[in-house]
Amino acid sequence: DAYFGGRFDAASMDHVATRMAHSVENKNSLATWLNYVKAREQIEERGLEQLIDQFGVGPMDTESVLAGYYRALYRTLCKEVMLEYPTLARFRGVSQEQARRRFQELDREILDLSRKQIAAELAHRHIAQGIGYGPRKEWTERALIEHERSKQKRHIPIRELLSRASTATIQLKPCFMMSPVSVAQFLKPSVFEFDLLVVDEASQMRPEDSLCAIARAKQFVVVGDPKQLPPTTFFDSMDIPLDDEEDEEELVDNESILDLGMGVFRPWRELRWHYRSRHGSLIAFSNKRFYDNSLIVFPAARHTDDNLGISSVYIGGTYKGGRAAATRAEAKRGINEAEAEKIVEAARVFMSARQHKSFGIVTMNQGQRDLLREMLDQVSATDSQVRAYIERWENTLEPFFVKNLELVQGDERDVIIISTVYGPDETRRVMQRFGPINSDVGHRRLNVLFTRAKDQVKVFTSMHPNDVRVDENASEGV
Repeated sequence: DAYFGGRFDAASMDHVATRMAHSVENKNSLATWLNYVKAREQIEERGLEQLIDQFGVGPMDTESVLAGYYRALYRTLCKEVMLEYPTLARFRGVSQEQARRRFQELDREILDLSRKQIAAELAHRHIAQGIGYGPRKEWTERALIEHERSKQKRHIPIRELLSRASTATIQLKPCFMMSPVSVAQFLKPSVFEFDLLVVDEASQMRPEDSLCAIARAKQFVVVGDPKQLPPTTFFDSMDIPLDDEEDEEELVDNESILDLGMGVFRPWRELRWHYRSRHGSLIAFSNKRFYDNSLIVFPAARHTDDNLGISSVYIGGTYKGGRAAATRAEAKRGINEAEAEKIVEAARVFMSARQHKSFGIVTMNQGQRDLLREMLDQVSATDSQVRAYIERWENTLEPFFVKNLELVQGDERDVIIISTVYGPDETRRVMQRFGPINSDVGHRRLNVLFTRAKDQVKVFTSMHPNDVRVDENASEGV
């Protein structure tokens, strides 16, 4: 009946003849028609025949049908939700936008007032005056600090200054931010004692490096991610010439203060709210492979946007380095010139069009990093927009950078470009040597790399997925 547009016994002979002639001309469409009839019967069984009637009989625009169906579905669901929650029926976009802007204004105002409150409390603190008379070598506290401030040269060593003026220094600056080496170098034991020590990026700190700071605190909190970079001898060995990139793979990773802390203190507290990614795809892989989908991720307002999420650009360049290199210098360097050229061009376009967004480039090795820095220096010397972009972000918390993956932990930028560097050599063979990624903790290095961007990641690569061969001996990084 559907084929004849109604009941067969009510159709005219002319209409029947026309339809049958159409059938003879379209014999190959019989299977498609039968599928349509079957699908229509299933739809009618579910009480949705009115949806089909709106589109008539014959060829239909599938996307239009789906759009119409989902519009009706969501509209119905919205009505049901509003009946259950009447408050939502009073929702207005304009008033919501006004409330959002007012919240932002108040939030900024609270932050500013908090800064002023802290400054006011510090300004009213009593600062120990100390001794400001007699031999200068016996001066202490504030008197000594003021005297050193007034001098143009021949200042006393910082360690001695902080030792003789420790009380006044703490009263003036109750919060110190120092590296473990600086703590040992400048703060004498038994002179300084802090109420609280926070060890940040603890996965990268060796226990022996943290002891000097722990000894100067009443309480300490260890903060870090066991899925990110461990302490490594990678940089301790950079002054030693490398014969081959395989040498990088063999550098030993050590236990961190975070590893020790997690073994001693139970239970530890997990931070699950993921704030950085403004698009779910940026954290989806790491959330699944490293965090057991335990992270709470805020949904993106826009799912399809050319300036959000992950994309890849296949270059098809040639990797020069490793044992295939012609010289020792090339073996140490390991570069992909075609990738570098495309990345520099992409960086130039980005800096011209999106000055309001922060930006960084990460490479898989040091050779490619050095090559990109050289090429970008040349571009910035002749391109005023590139130079203006770099200068604009230079003195902010998110300056433009070009780094290898060993150096990006702790960084975040709106947009990150990744150069995978490795790929086919001149014989079009892809060697399975990927530098530090081949190590036992190479996957942790990649996790750091994958989670640096807030808006967008663009991967520039000369490899296809099947160029990376995984067998039972492959590391998790590979």
